[in-house]
Amino acid sequence: MPARASAFAGFDDFVPRRTTPLRALLCILLVVALASLATAFGGRWLVHAAAPMFHTESRQVREIVVGSSVLRVPENVIREPRMRRDGAQERLDLYFRWPQMEGYTPDARAAFNHAGGSRSIIYATIAPRRLAHDMSDRLEPIYRHLVAPEEREAADGLTIRPFREEAGFAGEVLVVGERPPERPFVARCLTRDTAAHSLAPCEREVHFGDDLSLVYRFPREILNEWRILDEKILAGAGEYLTARSTGS
Repeated sequence: MPARASAFAGFDDFVPRRTTPLRALLCILLVVALASLATAFGGRWLVHAAAPMFHTESRQVREIVVGSSVLRVPENVIREPRMRRDGAQERLDLYFRWPQMEGYTPDARAAFNHAGGSRSIIYATIAPRRLAHDMSDRLEPIYRHLVAPEEREAADGLTIRPFREEAGFAGEVLVVGERPPERPFVARCLTRDTAAHSLAPCEREVHFGDDLSLVYRFPREILNEWRILDEKILAGAGEYLTARSTGS
């Protein structure tokens, strides 16, 4: 099922602002505080279409240990062939078709191969938690200091703000959806040509399980359904998380 058309007019025409030297220093310090997370997941934004030979329709369940957590995952949801084995992994790369939250099947071949430019695949990485706070928690203490004051409204209550030039997030914007009493939805999205050449130009990171982080990358069009994104992603990934851990 193709993703629905984007409703984000003016998304790409923000101009990054320079700021004062003091604020620039603050930006640098805050970015350094986030560097360990980017290192942990590696290759941020580098999402490429998997060659057809790397897909599998096998539903054989693999028992995989990430950190101290055990996940039982069918092979057709695991993106990397080298990860389709039992045992410990430093991280686990998955992919799902939106909104079904299913792995690869022959019927979904066109979607997973992005035939005709379709974009409906969500890429997720599960890894040991490196920071005490996920993106929602970092909104006030960190991201609010890294973005420019200008703000635009987008679909269904979302707001979009560009990062300051010194913030280290060139070509990205911060997307926020307030939803009290729940924590806010916070994502970063690429803009302009970089976004056009990315299969999944938006990224969100949430805490998952007892000691894991889940970073998921998704097409910008899916922001139209931001209110159910976390719910469906965490529910889908949660089906693979077992009750026991390596420490029990």
